[in-house]
Amino acid sequence: MGLARFGCGDKWWQGFRTRNNLSFRKINASSIKPIEKEAELVRQYLDDLASLLPQFVPSNIYNFDETRFDWDVKSKFTYDFKGTQRILGVQSAKMNHFITVMLMIRADGEKMPALLIFQEKNGQIPNLVRERLNIPENVIIKSNKSGYISDQILNDYLRTILRRENQLLIYDQAGSHKTIMISNAISDLDATKIVIPGGCTKYLQPLDALVIANFKSKTTDFRIKFQTEQIERRSKRTGNLKALDRQQLINIASKAWDAVSPQLVRKSFELTGSYGV
Repeated sequence: MGLARFGCGDKWWQGFRTRNNLSFRKINASSIKPIEKEAELVRQYLDDLASLLPQFVPSNIYNFDETRFDWDVKSKFTYDFKGTQRILGVQSAKMNHFITVMLMIRADGEKMPALLIFQEKNGQIPNLVRERLNIPENVIIKSNKSGYISDQILNDYLRTILRRENQLLIYDQAGSHKTIMISNAISDLDATKIVIPGGCTKYLQPLDALVIANFKSKTTDFRIKFQTEQIERRSKRTGNLKALDRQQLINIASKAWDAVSPQLVRKSFELTGSYGV
């Protein structure tokens, strides 16, 4: 409060809290970067981007990023009767399994095929299983032991999706994006890159603006519908809940990605200053 020496009793403090509507709250976010520094990074990035944008048409401006896609819908909350002491959550055997989804969008509203990276014990989807998979055109399938994207998988994806022409790639500082292999791939594709400063993706990443949240909301809706139908069937017989299988996950991701509108994609580029406004 600007006072060199200040003391107060508990009664004064309780009154101060009441008058100013203060409560003891749990910290749920923290930052080691001053707001002024963050703002300067954003301004510098937008200046650099503004100097590049006139060189590219919207169909040659790309943004890519990854998100996690859990096999089951996770929640710490559910509905139960008031007064119930022991509240159980039903889950499948795949509760802790996940896949990584790489999404890529263009400033003209187009969406590139979604890359799904499955977590497999031996690093590969079994051949007999893979042969039976029906993979839609807007999905590409990869796998490894971790379930996370690697620079090799990203390298293959970029070389598959992008054309060798004048194009701008916007992406963040994730570890797999900064390797020599990815730098070489971007160079080979005659592409220009601009990297979003650390801690600023919430302001500057088009996918983070609207698209990923919309995609994940739609995948959650599809998975809840599947699990609800299972629970209803399970009430009539015994047995464990079945996890979504690979084909069902692929279908859900494909439908959700298809449902993300071109208007939303363009709006995401505009909101982050990456094209348009």
